[in-house]
Amino acid sequence: MEDWKTLIRKTKKDLKLLAVDYDGTLFNGSSSSLNHKAAASLLLKVLRKGVHVVVISARDASFRKNVIPLLQPFLHQNNSTCYFGGANGTYLTKVRANSLKKIYSYRMSVAEVRNILQVYDEIRQELKLEPRDYITQGIQSFEAFLRDPKQWQGFISRTMLQWSQQYDGALFIEQSKISCVLPKKQQIQNKLLKQLKRHLGERYNIKGDNIFTHISKNIYEGNKKIDNKLYALKTVMNELGISKKNVVAFGDAPNGNDEAILKYAQTSFTNDSHYIMKRNTSPFYIPGKVNSVKKVHLTIERIIE
Repeated sequence: MEDWKTLIRKTKKDLKLLAVDYDGTLFNGSSSSLNHKAAASLLLKVLRKGVHVVVISARDASFRKNVIPLLQPFLHQNNSTCYFGGANGTYLTKVRANSLKKIYSYRMSVAEVRNILQVYDEIRQELKLEPRDYITQGIQSFEAFLRDPKQWQGFISRTMLQWSQQYDGALFIEQSKISCVLPKKQQIQNKLLKQLKRHLGERYNIKGDNIFTHISKNIYEGNKKIDNKLYALKTVMNELGISKKNVVAFGDAPNGNDEAILKYAQTSFTNDSHYIMKRNTSPFYIPGKVNSVKKVHLTIERIIE
């Protein structure tokens, strides 16, 4: 890899749009110093430098509820905007001081959600999955989300929440996407994903990370299927008139749901310690011994300083 300082210097010179994943990239739910407030604070530092921002995350309601309100006071004071691609880019909004402006949306109908759940239930029964078979961290996350359903009022419909509660933390259901906790055993994970893609892959995008997989609508560019996150990024670039030379992307899943945006941006970075980097080719692995999310924060701060 070329000298790290030289790479940062080149990146600083070209940067006009920061495209960034959220969980595992800007946010670490188990760290009080890398929480929503810390992530929002970093995004505000980028915006203050006059750099555009698009967050493209698997999150939907939880980002709108917990993070966007932390950004809006600055947007109001500075007449600025940033973008949020929710549910891995299934929809895209422009975040304004007092509102969210829809740019596009490929949310599912209630009937489509119901049909996906029927398929999931059949696969779950076939694999004989019980609550104890799923990754504990994922189950705990969704159990926490569902502990107080009233917190989602105005963000998620009562129907979706009631359906989620039937799955004991294994699913979290929104009309933009259905998030599934993966089984603990790799062999069972593979069988679950294979079956989901076999039954749903023609119409739905099925991608995730090492804890969750997310089911959302496929998006097409003309007649060709396009990665949902990449579609969100390209839409923002077109709106702003920015070329990929001026895009810098960060993501923690270079072999998962961040792969397309990390490969598309001329310069991109990952904090995935298992990623095998090709010589002098994005995404570049961020070196260092600190927490993987902290690496991203420090790298972005170096680029914009």
